[in-house]
Amino acid sequence: MISYRTAYLKANYLVEFMSALLTSERDNTDKIVEYVNEAQRMGLSVLPPDINESDALFKVDDQKTIRFGLLAIKNVGAGAVDSIVEARKDGKFVSLEDICSRIDLRLANKKVLESLIKCGALDTFMLTRAQMVSSLEEILDSASRTQKDKAKGQLSFFDASFADNAFHKASSNHIAPVKEWPEQQLLAFEKEMLGFYVSGHPLARYAKQLKRFASTSTSQLHMHQDEEEIKIVGLIAKIKQTMTRAKQEKMAILKLEDLERRWRY
Repeated sequence: MISYRTAYLKANYLVEFMSALLTSERDNTDKIVEYVNEAQRMGLSVLPPDINESDALFKVDDQKTIRFGLLAIKNVGAGAVDSIVEARKDGKFVSLEDICSRIDLRLANKKVLESLIKCGALDTFMLTRAQMVSSLEEILDSASRTQKDKAKGQLSFFDASFADNAFHKASSNHIAPVKEWPEQQLLAFEKEMLGFYVSGHPLARYAKQLKRFASTSTSQLHMHQDEEEIKIVGLIAKIKQTMTRAKQEKMAILKLEDLERRWRY
């Protein structure tokens, strides 16, 4: 009965079903990658996290689109997300200073904000990710002092109004320009925070060359027979060393990823 109901939901309410499935596995990066691939295979788009658009959980944007949930980002906990979503009720965040001044920094600390930056959730502020990370500590120090003074009642009415206005309307123009990280570093951070690549793929630049060496891809494995010799080119994403049970010999299990972003042991 459960299998029947699951199949019915997937067949008739695909985007809602996949969104719920992703949410149910939000703490399991491997499953997130698997289900994102499945959603894309079935014609759906999974949009990356956005500080002004994403909710805590994966959500349906339209009948072809799912938005990534903030809780599925590494190092971002429920308390931080609740603070972000609550602060956003007063309007979308307009700058890095703005978000630092409005969220509870006891819940959403430097590590949380760095993770949001590295996965691209703050790209809406039109700064390079390297620039935001380099200026984050200074902005956090200033915002933290302001929040502590408010809590102690040390700011006058006019001081508080001025501080709020300055933060909310800050354009980040005063932040020193910093060259963006190399593409390889950008992608590595995305993979670390989300489990998959958003901006591109490390193998993309070698796509033409890969075709010369590979005889198939992970998406076409089902078309080959057992014991058939094939060639697949990809990245070794994970290595697990172990021992065979019978002879206690060393062996390794590899996790391979090719351009189709599918995982196979």
